[in-house]
Amino acid sequence: MGRSFAAAPLKTSDIEIAYALIRAWHSRVSLDSWRGFAQAVIGNRAAHQGIIAIRNEAGYLCGLFVYRAEPDLHHGRALVVDPVAALDVIDVKPVVQAMVETAEAMAGRFGCEVARFRIPAPQSWLAEQLQGTGHHVEANVLSTPVAFAMKPS
Repeated sequence: MGRSFAAAPLKTSDIEIAYALIRAWHSRVSLDSWRGFAQAVIGNRAAHQGIIAIRNEAGYLCGLFVYRAEPDLHHGRALVVDPVAALDVIDVKPVVQAMVETAEAMAGRFGCEVARFRIPAPQSWLAEQLQGTGHHVEANVLSTPVAFAMKPS
């Protein structure tokens, strides 16, 4: 029997519940940091952006991804997807597949020509799984801390 998953926008009331998934993938992220980030993303209703929660058959939260549709020089519009966490006691691959299918369907609804998944370096297994389903490496993302970043007021 196949597994089934449901995808829906993360509710404000589920931000703290989702923190268990966040800690599993991002051990240095505090509850306050996660709460502030999630509230900022969820609270911006003007743009095609948000956080999607993936739940299993029993209703348990097992995946999260952040998305935003943005202009793209080569593709017109792109849906940028940051898989935040995927966790399952049986097999995480179907959770990731549910995330991918949800994101790709959203990209189509938002008029995006491409769905771009940004995979954190420690989750190289995730990149391998996506490449096995037809995704390809399009670019490398390099980042550096900015010493005197100003906090938005």
